[in-house]
Amino acid sequence: MPSERRAERLSEILSFIERVEVSLAELDVGDYTGYLADTKAQDILERNILRIAEAASKIGFDALETLAPGAPWRSLYAMANRLRHGYDRVDHAIVWDTWERDFPVLMQSAQTVLSGKPKQNLHE
Repeated sequence: MPSERRAERLSEILSFIERVEVSLAELDVGDYTGYLADTKAQDILERNILRIAEAASKIGFDALETLAPGAPWRSLYAMANRLRHGYDRVDHAIVWDTWERDFPVLMQSAQTVLSGKPKQNLHE
């Protein structure tokens, strides 16, 4: 089990992922086409990528890689940097792909660490 502060940050990450899940469902965004057509959905996903990346950076990437090897924490942070500094050049296909491919791994990773289960490479 991580330290209390790390556990709080991991819980925040799970909450941010849940916000995206609930919001996209409420907006009836079922796929990339629906996401691309809905600027509110884009804003929700992009904002929560920023939140998750910030929470992850406060835990520390070395710590995260030790606690949950294989989860794409650093690549998510790199994406957040692109969203912050290249907001006018967002590639929505990459953002959506991150949602579909990386968010389930990040969620499983955070849940596994919080549960105190043994470390494993979750991205295999």
